[in-house]
Formats: sequence, C-alpha cells, structure tokens
Amino acid sequence: MTIRGKSFKAGLVAGAGILLIPLFGARPAAAATPTVATCGKAIEGEIVKMQTAIMKALEVCLDGYHADLVKPESPQFTKASAKCELGLGKAIGLGNNSTMAKEKAKLDSFITPVPKSCDDVGLLLLGHLPQGTFGDVWSRAISLAALNTAYNEEAAANQDMVDGLGNLGGLYGSPAGGCPDCKTLTVPPCIEHACAYLSGSGTGFNIVSESGINIPLSGGLQPLPGVSTFTLCNYKGPGGTSVNPANDYIVLGSTSKGIKPASIPGVGFACVTGIGAEGYINCGGTDPGINYNACQDSNVTALAGTTTQAGAGGACQGALGSGAVCRIPTHDDEVNTGVNGGACINLHKQPAASGVAFINNTSTINVVQTSPDQLGLDGKPCTADDTNAPTEPGTNGLTTGTADVNVLNLGVPPGSGSIANGPVNGHTFDCGNIQTSNLTGGAIAGAFPGVANLAATSTVLGDQAVNFIIACE
Repeated sequence: MTIRGKSFKAGLVAGAGILLIPLFGARPAAAATPTVATCGKAIEGEIVKMQTAIMKALEVCLDGYHADLVKPESPQFTKASAKCELGLGKAIGLGNNSTMAKEKAKLDSFITPVPKSCDDVGLLLLGHLPQGTFGDVWSRAISLAALNTAYNEEAAANQDMVDGLGNLGGLYGSPAGGCPDCKTLTVPPCIEHACAYLSGSGTGFNIVSESGINIPLSGGLQPLPGVSTFTLCNYKGPGGTSVNPANDYIVLGSTSKGIKPASIPGVGFACVTGIGAEGYINCGGTDPGINYNACQDSNVTALAGTTTQAGAGGACQGALGSGAVCRIPTHDDEVNTGVNGGACINLHKQPAASGVAFINNTSTINVVQTSPDQLGLDGKPCTADDTNAPTEPGTNGLTTGTADVNVLNLGVPPGSGSIANGPVNGHTFDCGNIQTSNLTGGAIAGAFPGVANLAATSTVLGDQAVNFIIACE
C-alpha cells in the first residue's frame, strides 16, 4: 500500500489492534546500527557547506544584476556576467574543482573504500540508496538536493532571480554573454511532475494477514485515491558541471500530502504524509532496474537461553541469502537460532533499460479508527483534530520491477508460521513523455512487512504482508 506519501511510499498501519513497523523505519538508539548517528551528522555537515556556497554565488550574481540596473555598465551586464560565472563555477558542478565537487568527494569517502561514518544499513535508515547496489547515486542526489534547496531559497527571496540570471546569460536581448551557467539556471534544477493515480484496478494495495482476514477479502487491490508528485532533477550545466548520471533523472521528495484518506474496511482510514524521497528514473543512463525481496522476523521479544551473536539478520538473513542488507536487531532468538526482530531487504540488480526506476520513499502513515471514534469533532479523517496516536516514519523501496515480502515466526509468543505476499510488478516510464510532465504508463510497485506484536498483545489482523501498486493516468 503505498500507504506512504509523497512520491509513493509503503507504510505501515497502526490502529484498531493493528501495529505495523516499517522496514528500515526509525528505531530507538539501541536498535539502530552503530553508524546511523555519525552518518547523519556527517551528511548534514556537507549539505550545509554546499548550500552555503551556492547561495553566496547566486547572491553575488543578483547583487551585480541589481547594481547594473541602477547604474548600467557599458555594455550592460558584461562585468557582472563574468563575475557571476566565476562564482557559480566555484560553487556548482562535479566536473570541476567546485565546493560541490569537494563536498561530494567527502560524502563518498564516508563509505568508500571502506565504511567510515556510514555503511549501507545507515544509508537505508536515513532514506538514502545503499552504495553497494547503486554506487554514488546517493551522494549525487544529496548534491542535487543542496542545489535545489539553495536555488529555491534564493528565488523565494528574489523573485526576479530568473530574469537576472537570464540577462547575465545573454538572454532577453541582453548584450552580456559571459555566464553560460546563468542560462542553465533560468530553468530550475528540479521540477515537480504529477502522477494522478489510475482509477479502477491500476492503483491500490492488498494485505495478507496472520489472522486470515485479508484486505480486500476477495483479492485484487483495495483502491488508493490521490496524486503523487515526483520532484525530478536533471541538471546539466556547461563546463563539466553536470551533476546527474548521464541521461538519468534523480528523484527527490519533500513533505506533502498527496494521497487521499484510504479506506481500510472494518478499521477506519489510513492517512499518509510524505517526508522525502531519493531515487532515479533511467532514461538512457546506466542505473539498473531493481527487483527486491523484503522480510521481517515477527519475533521481537527478548528470549533467554541462546548464545547467538547479535548483529545478523536472524531468520530473514537466512531466508534472503547473501547480499541482504539487514537492520541490526537487539535481542537473541532461541526460536530461530539467530537474532530476532531482524528486518532485511535483498536488492537484485537488473539490466539498465529506458524507464526503469527505483525510489526510496520516506513517509508516515497514521490510521484513524472509526470504532472507537478517532475522527475528532469535524468527523473527518486525516485532519488536525484526529485523536489517534501517531506512528513513526519509515523508508521502503518503490520499483518499476518486482517486489515481494515475507513475515517469519508469526504470533505472540513467537511461532513457526509465516506469511508471504507477491510478487507485485511495476512498469517502466515512457522517457519521451517525462519532459512534458506526462507520467502515463509508469507504475511503481512495492512490498513491505508489518509486525503486529510489539506490545505482546492480541491484534485484529496480526502480522501482515502488504503489496501495493501506484500507476499514473
């Protein structure tokens, strides 16, 4: 169920006896990998440096443009144009000695040649694409996010920014021509594209539950209404300043509510808020298609009597085999002769092809029950006066390939049963239509596990395995 926000994100349901925890969701410090805190802090530092340098360069450009409007040079804008180009070149780009290039190199050094501040689990927990599967897409995406944020902040403060950059770049009849980067930046580095959900059977979710009560009961998909927005970035500046991998779109996200309240029969409504996204759509580049398997061990209670070392993925690591990236759980598990509560994902690279996409999407889903009534005074779900308890954000994969999910060792106390759902299939995007914001034909699929026994109490549905598809009209 992409019951998970902005660009599409799988989420988990909590309410009416359902409590699901996202794959690679936010966890208490004791359950997180040792590098998560240091990884997040290190990444934040490099983002700030990039944004600061880019904003200063844009401010120099605008100051020169504004000064020339008051006291025109002859020919107009030529000196300001050259100064602007020099500043932008020092701030932006990966094929030069810019601040962005230096800080991206620092980002890469956090994990290669050996993990230092970050590792693949840490990147996943922070919502980034793991280096082991996707190479440096994560650090390129961070670089583009820094550029896009700085650009938007300057544009908000100076609404004539595009006019100024165009004149410094020799557009609009201006005699200046010494700032080719200015021409590039008259178009924002990232632009939002809308995906209105295909009605009927094209978009929706389904749940296979431990209790045998599945949603929908008759199979197929439970409808999921709404619109998601892709923030697509394709910045290719002159002079070796390209940030994107060749011919690929970097996908970013921001806080939004694009999915309408989704009905959960017998329970209430799912409310989704998108937090962020990171991924790509390949339109002639080398980024791979992705099929993936997700898994969670339902046993999350501490058990005595085992000497198994912590740090592995427990039953899920064994089920998914080599290559799985697993969140480090906190308790030994005598049932599995491994470590309990492990959440794992195994990403299988497929050949690069036009229109393939993979996105890590981070969002929250809250379930508002109708019995007992949690709708608040206005009687409507997903509004500010709802009385349900909030759930933590989580990060899940969205792919044009296939996805499936398993939940192992069901029940309270832990048992030996399992449930599975999938595979579910996405569909490639038409790259020829993307520039016109037409995402018709593309579909994102995902699968995620839900563990319902964290409180060691009975639940309505029990553990759950969820699939979803979002197709664009």
